[in-house]
Amino acid sequence: MTIWKVSDDWFDRHTTQDLAYRVRVRVITPNALDSAWARIVEEHGSDDDGVVPIGGAALIRVNDCEAEAVSGGEDALDSLEWVVNDVLSEALKGVEVLVVAEERTLVIDEM
Repeated sequence: MTIWKVSDDWFDRHTTQDLAYRVRVRVITPNALDSAWARIVEEHGSDDDGVVPIGGAALIRVNDCEAEAVSGGEDALDSLEWVVNDVLSEALKGVEVLVVAEERTLVIDEM
């Protein structure tokens, strides 16, 4: 199931590795994120903050009904699309979901 599609604008403007992307998905079906999240964590593990790193992206549980996928770097869009449309959508198969936010951010390293 395809939850989200990378916009042509994002593809066209992905010209630097300094861009980070975020997609927030809201699960409409009550309590469905609990079981889906448990499966994702069991399969991929999570860090001390509950973040699930998956390849070049990560999944973050925001609240009882929302999760965010984040990614940055050269392959950010491919990684983001994979984590949303393969990992998250597989765990949420048969569940009603809605993309509620998309964000592209320029990350500047101030070192």
